Amino acid sequence: MNALLIAFLGVAGLLWIGSFGFLGLLMVITRLRRRAAPRPDSWPDVALVVPTLNEEAYILEKLDDLRRVDYPSDKYRILVVDGGSTDRTCDLVRERIRDGEAARLTCMSGVRNKVEQVIRSLELVSEEFIVFTDADVRLEPDCVRELVSLLLADRRVAIVGATVRPVSRLLEEIIHWKLHNFLWWLEGEAFSAAGFSGVCYALRRDSATRIDRDIQAEDIHLSLSVCAGGHRVRLCPSAVANELRVPQTVREFYRFRRRRGTRYVAALKHFQHPGRRSWGWQIVRRARLWQFSIAPWLGVLLAGLGLALLMTPQRSYLLIIPAAFVAPLLGGILVLNRDSGRISGWGKLLFASLRYSVLIMTSLLILGHGPSAHDGPGGPP
Repeated sequence: MNALLIAFLGVAGLLWIGSFGFLGLLMVITRLRRRAAPRPDSWPDVALVVPTLNEEAYILEKLDDLRRVDYPSDKYRILVVDGGSTDRTCDLVRERIRDGEAARLTCMSGVRNKVEQVIRSLELVSEEFIVFTDADVRLEPDCVRELVSLLLADRRVAIVGATVRPVSRLLEEIIHWKLHNFLWWLEGEAFSAAGFSGVCYALRRDSATRIDRDIQAEDIHLSLSVCAGGHRVRLCPSAVANELRVPQTVREFYRFRRRRGTRYVAALKHFQHPGRRSWGWQIVRRARLWQFSIAPWLGVLLAGLGLALLMTPQRSYLLIIPAAFVAPLLGGILVLNRDSGRISGWGKLLFASLRYSVLIMTSLLILGHGPSAHDGPGGPP
């Protein structure tokens, strides 16, 4: 076995262990630790907060959406926190309130990012549990109940993220969220999730004590902050949030993932917190830094070694190694889509999976050329 083949197999092994090996570890720990969450005897008061900025196309339907939640009507109140809309968002909410809508509106000016709306919400509400949900998200009726139930089941849990279901015709976007929902769920069950989606999540109010006003993506910062403070972040598979404003084309997908990934990596690298950081949090954080910052370049190196190996008698390994990556990825996607019926056909699924991998790899390779964690507009992941 020559040096070229050894290098090729070594790099492939590192990539496989750092991706599928890590997933396997999470699955084993989750299986050992998982316990059914008991249903609460009574439900606590909850604040349903909707941060808005120029959402006239969505806000009225969002208010209707919140009235359909399967939660005791005397146990929740609605708060709309506007960040300085220049359209009719505030006027529409005021009209609805005059017509009898039991909601409260707070209008802010000079808001730089969504984080300031979150901080203002924490100042305005007195409820221990707060559910933040974006205007362009439609919740399944039991979503709020499921989120709160998981918070009540474990005092160590500070944030519970909803399972995001994108309303998109783009297969890559659907695959992306199925994989992310599954990964965040595994991380949360084993240790603590390294992220969650800001489009819908439940927060234990007393755990959000340190929030950086300058950060753009509040979901990234909150997940890092509460974990570093000794709390946990989990994802609830049964709490489903349908996101309407998502990428519909490959170009939109690529640009959004590149921008979002840049902020995420910057937050992981530069996050500072004086609290005690658990070993589980450190494992998840370092694994995610590996996946975002190191693994893409190892992939480039592996491709280069593969091209060189193509000129040698050991070229048969070029069929075996890719199969070791494609098979578990494809198998996982098939399992995740088994009950959804949204993906049909091996050819279509394989093509979308490969294109998704290329798009994600390309966006990760050029993260440093995008906006930083403190630049540009925020938005859902």
